Amino acid sequence: MDIILQKETFQVRKIVILAPDGMLIATRVRDFAFCIYCSKLRCIFSQYMLKESDSDALQIAMETFAYTCGSPIVPEDHPLYDKVFVRMNLTCSSPIEQIYYSCKVEHSQICYYCGEDDDLIEPSQEILSKFQIVYPLCKVCQEGGKDYFTKGRIQMQKKKRVV
Repeated sequence: MDIILQKETFQVRKIVILAPDGMLIATRVRDFAFCIYCSKLRCIFSQYMLKESDSDALQIAMETFAYTCGSPIVPEDHPLYDKVFVRMNLTCSSPIEQIYYSCKVEHSQICYYCGEDDDLIEPSQEILSKFQIVYPLCKVCQEGGKDYFTKGRIQMQKKKRVV
């Protein structure tokens, strides 16, 4: 009986191709996918710029298949399955990928937490002077208790005392 259970377990397992090492970087972002559940944009990565035929195939796939956070961008039997990748560890509760804001693909400013582009709040000069990077924040998220997500705290030089 143990052998049968092991065989059944083996047949149920599904292997998902994760992105190859070094793939999920800003210079390899080619497009964005829209999650049908949370409405957030997720980065689509590829080793090389897509040929026009591959780009067309990706656009058709995104119109045909419903993308959700944490799932592959195309089904396993699609020709682009091993050519285009998304981060598989993202969920609908994950914020927008930081790479979204630094990639070369044209994109709009959207809230770091919810992905909305409406009612973004301008950060104060105080926050901008303390951090190298301040990610966008919308009014709804701020009212919900969120604060600006920041990176690279700027170190203030201590004044030297002359003795």
